[in-house]
Amino acid sequence: MVRHYFTLKKLVEELKSLVGLKLIECFSQEKDTIELAFFNYKDIIYLKYNSQSKYASLYLDKNFARARSNSVDLMPEIVGDTLQNISLIPNDRIIKLEFINNIVYISMFGASNSNLFVCDKNFKILNALNEPEKYKNTNFKENIAVLQSIFEIDKTFSLKKALTQSDLLLGKEYASELCYELDLDPDLPLSAFGDDKLRMIDNAAMQLIGRILDSDKYYLLKQNENAKTILSLIPLRDFPIIIGEIDNLSNAIRHTIVQNIIDEKRNSIYKELNNILSKEVKKLEKKIQDFQYTIASAERAEKYKLYAEILLSQANPKQKYGAKLETIDWASNPISIPLDEKLNLIDNAKKYYSKASKENLDIRQKQKMLPKVEEKFDTFKAYLNRLNNAKTVKELENLRKEIAPIVGIAKMQNEPRQASDKYKVFILDENYTLYVGKNAQNNDELTMKFAKANDLWLHARGSSGSHAVLRGNTERIPKDILKKAAEICAYYSGARNAKYTPVCYTLRKNVRKPKGANVGAVVISREEVIMVEPKIPENSEI
Repeated sequence: MVRHYFTLKKLVEELKSLVGLKLIECFSQEKDTIELAFFNYKDIIYLKYNSQSKYASLYLDKNFARARSNSVDLMPEIVGDTLQNISLIPNDRIIKLEFINNIVYISMFGASNSNLFVCDKNFKILNALNEPEKYKNTNFKENIAVLQSIFEIDKTFSLKKALTQSDLLLGKEYASELCYELDLDPDLPLSAFGDDKLRMIDNAAMQLIGRILDSDKYYLLKQNENAKTILSLIPLRDFPIIIGEIDNLSNAIRHTIVQNIIDEKRNSIYKELNNILSKEVKKLEKKIQDFQYTIASAERAEKYKLYAEILLSQANPKQKYGAKLETIDWASNPISIPLDEKLNLIDNAKKYYSKASKENLDIRQKQKMLPKVEEKFDTFKAYLNRLNNAKTVKELENLRKEIAPIVGIAKMQNEPRQASDKYKVFILDENYTLYVGKNAQNNDELTMKFAKANDLWLHARGSSGSHAVLRGNTERIPKDILKKAAEICAYYSGARNAKYTPVCYTLRKNVRKPKGANVGAVVISREEVIMVEPKIPENSEI
């Protein structure tokens, strides 16, 4: 719900802090995104827009800094212009930024409909973030959607659909919450409600909207542990798990995006492993049932042996008797023995002795194998339990690595090891990831092979411990990101139990390994030091 109409309405109020500021640059460092940099005569404030279908979003990115490389300048038409006003097109998810000389429209519909347009004052499109050639020199139409009230909308619509599509603009989540509050069935058609009831519903909806827009808290919610994280302006009964409560809307939007990136990776690995383990458990369960059936039917071998003995006891065993022999068993009970018409009784008896021998051999083999199959079944049931209880990507990666050689999947065995297999990995925010070594040899690989020249390198000063590498824009690292990285680095050091620990940091290019140095030992040519409390932030490790 980062693009819900009410979220955007609240966001516009937050973005009005940019009014009166000059736009000093526009650039992109990743596909489908753009950073608009505003200068307030003291600091640069970044407005980040992401038009990707999954993560389409807009928020203030105050701690961002442009990298010297891997970025491209965009929208030269508006650079140097001053923002005069910012507003939300009524009944629509389009944010309008009015500059002195230009207008910028930011479409927040999601999927392929998200885009940013630069127009002149006559609404002619001069540039666009996505497919600029398609839109250039066409006119942007600023249409205000006319929506029906709950009294005018189609009476065959369900109550929930009517609340979603009417001019109340509640959307599915807030519409469901209203139905909970009023104890109404959301699937009932509008025709089931009289005018007085509709007026009561409309009044209650307006009160709910007032609470939503007056809220100064922003909630990160989930329906269950494996579900997608949503952003809501109020708590919702359909989403009982609250994973965050944030005071600033831009921060809440950014945290929602980061959480969904982590969740998406987790769910992808979960789906892969669940498919593998469920198939294996089902296959082993069937094998156990087959074994138990074979073992339980030992009487078949006895029956074949009895047939053979009776056939050999007949007066003329060399004679052919057709398709069956009708006779009596040792207890004088009638018995019908199926025969191979081409064979005499002796050869039929040999055939039954052979069948009895095979049955007995099969039983002995399956009796011997059954405990091992049952043990393997129990092992995979335990893997499934671990899978369903796993909370982090790291736990899932470890489980995947553990089961790969057991299930014999070549792809899993031979695929290149990911960073999360080799190192401890912490997503600190959308732009920064910290990698932490696991031992001295692992430290060497992290620092000397994995880390890039401009990654930030950290280590607890005067203590043994893990090397850490911070990846992201290291030219201007936000203070809170540096502090978090140092806290994690201190936690994985010999000074974990100290109240405060000094952590040195520098760019990786300032770290070298002298010839003949011990495993994990390096030399630093320049460094800075930060004092931190050793700890790990919650819900950041993957």
